Amino acid sequence: MLTADQIDTYAQKRILMRPKFEYGMAKGRLVMKIKIITLIFFSLGSSTLAQTEKGKWGFGAGGTMSNISATEAVKNAAGFGGEGIFSYLFNDKLSLNLITGFNKFSTTPVAGAADASTSLISSALTLEYEMRLMRSLRPFFAFGIGGHNYSVGGSDRFNDGEGLAGAGLRCYFGKRTALYLAGLFKYTTGDALDGLDKGGSDFYYNLSAGLQFFRGKKSGENTKTPKVTGTPFDNMPPVDSLLVEELSEDEKISAARQELEFSLSLKKDELEEKLANAEQEISRLQQEIAEKSSKINQLQEQQRKNPVTEKTPPSDVRTNYKKALELFNSRKYKASNEILQALLESNPQHKLRSNFIYWIGENYYARKKYFQAAAEFEKVLGYSNSVKKDDSLMMLGRTYLQLGDSQAANSNFERLIFEFPLSEFKEKAEKYLQPLRSVPAE
Repeated sequence: MLTADQIDTYAQKRILMRPKFEYGMAKGRLVMKIKIITLIFFSLGSSTLAQTEKGKWGFGAGGTMSNISATEAVKNAAGFGGEGIFSYLFNDKLSLNLITGFNKFSTTPVAGAADASTSLISSALTLEYEMRLMRSLRPFFAFGIGGHNYSVGGSDRFNDGEGLAGAGLRCYFGKRTALYLAGLFKYTTGDALDGLDKGGSDFYYNLSAGLQFFRGKKSGENTKTPKVTGTPFDNMPPVDSLLVEELSEDEKISAARQELEFSLSLKKDELEEKLANAEQEISRLQQEIAEKSSKINQLQEQQRKNPVTEKTPPSDVRTNYKKALELFNSRKYKASNEILQALLESNPQHKLRSNFIYWIGENYYARKKYFQAAAEFEKVLGYSNSVKKDDSLMMLGRTYLQLGDSQAANSNFERLIFEFPLSEFKEKAEKYLQPLRSVPAE
C-alpha cells in the first residue's frame, strides 16, 4: 500500500508532465458521461420499438392420414385422424409450432396372423421456415422433435420419442386465413409401433390438410419509424466551452491523488472478484468429482450383484445355455433373454442355435409379447434338423390362441399331430384341437 507522501510525489510528477489545458477535463468528464448515457437510452428505445413490431399468434386444425413405412410386419394399411396447430410467428418467414394429433393405422405382424390396429396420440414442437415466392402460395419446410403415446391391438399404451422433418404449401385467403397441405416423415426412438420389437426404430409418415388463422399485431402495422438526423451529440457545445475556471495547484494535486486512489480501488475489486470466481469453480469441481465417484461405486455394486447380465458371452456355450434356462425357470425372463441373444450373436453356426431361438420365443410368451413370440417360433421351423420343431408347433398353436386366431392355432396343432406322431406333445395338441373342431366352419 502506498504512503501519503509517495502518492503526493507521484501526483506532482504527473502534473509536470501533462499540458495545462488537460487539468480542466475533470469537470468535462461529467458531461461526457451524460452524453454516453443519452446514447445508450436512445439505442435501447429503438431496439424495443423494433421488437414490438414482431410476433403473431396462429391456430388451426385439419385432417390427417398416417401409415408406417419401415417395418418388420408383412403388411400395413394407412389410417385417418385429425390434428390441431398452435403457432407463434417470429417474423413473416420463421415460426414455432405445437402440433397435436390422433391417428390410426393397421399392421399384420406375421403371416397368418390377424390384423392389429395401432392408435397413436402424438405431440411435436417444430421450427418452420416459409418462403415468400408468390403473394398467396408459399412453400415451407419444417423440422422438430416430439413424442407419442400408442397402443397396438388394444394392448397397454406405451410412450416413445420421435424426430421429424417435412415440407408443405400454404395458400392464403386474405391476410389472416390460409389453407395448408403438409407432409411430415417421422423417425421413432423405439421399434414397436407394428407390434414387433426387434430392437431398432420405426418410420412413419403423416399427411395433413386444414385451415389456419392468424391473430395479433403484424410486422409494420400502425408503426412509425422515428426519423434520425445525425446523433444526439451533434448540437451539443464543445467540451472546452464548459470549462469556466482554471484549477489551483492544490486542487490539481488533490484531483490526481483521487484519480490514483480510484484506480487502485478498481484494481482491488477486480482481483477480489476473480478470487471469488475461482473459489466457486473449485467448489463446483469438487462437487462434480464427488457425484461421479458415487456413481462409479453404484455401478460397481450393481455389476457385483448381477454378473450374469454382461453383454460379452463367456466361451463356454453350454454353461451359459444352462444358466439361461435356470433364469427362465426362476422367472427372470429378461436376464435369460439377454444371455440367449448373446449366444445367438456369437455362435452363428452352433448346433444348438435353434434351441437358443426357441427359448427366446418362450421368454417372449411368458412376458405376454405374443407377436414377438410367434415370430421366434416360426424361425425354429426353418431349421430342418432342429429337435425343437414339435415344441415350436405346440407353442405356435398356444400363441395364436392368445392372439384370438383359432384358425392359425388349429393349423399348427394338426401339423404337429401329422408330422410328429410320436411327439410327447401329441396328446396335449389333441386336447387343444378338440374344442376347435367342434366349432362349425363358417
